[in-house]
Amino acid sequence: GALRKPVAARTMALMGHSIRAKNMRNLMAVLMLAAGLTAMPAHASFLTGNELAEYCSDDKGFFSGVCYGYITGVADRLDQNHHGDYGKDCTPDSVTNGQLVKVAKAYLDDNPTQLHRSAHYLIYNALIEGFGCNDGLSYPNG
Repeated sequence: GALRKPVAARTMALMGHSIRAKNMRNLMAVLMLAAGLTAMPAHASFLTGNELAEYCSDDKGFFSGVCYGYITGVADRLDQNHHGDYGKDCTPDSVTNGQLVKVAKAYLDDNPTQLHRSAHYLIYNALIEGFGCNDGLSYPNG
């Protein structure tokens, strides 16, 4: 009769099939997630002012680091944009990250009616206003 594969070979072949099927299911899940993410509105932002203000209310925990990192990252981006547009940074060279965070947190505290807007625009406006880098310059409402 016909030669049969040894049991170990048949088991390995079946396992290979189930591994391929599992990999295909994982790939399909990733593709469905990616399709869902691309369907998000174009105006969506990473954080709202409300969310950032909540993170910034945590003085010592994990979210304090999220607050600090987000604000300093947005400040870096603002300086890059401002330098490209006006030939100089918005914030002074001597400003500390701690000072940037204090200015931004004060702006969030002083503008509670704006907290539903995109956090990055609020931080841009806080730093523009706080450091007077362009009178009248303001970023979109997000």
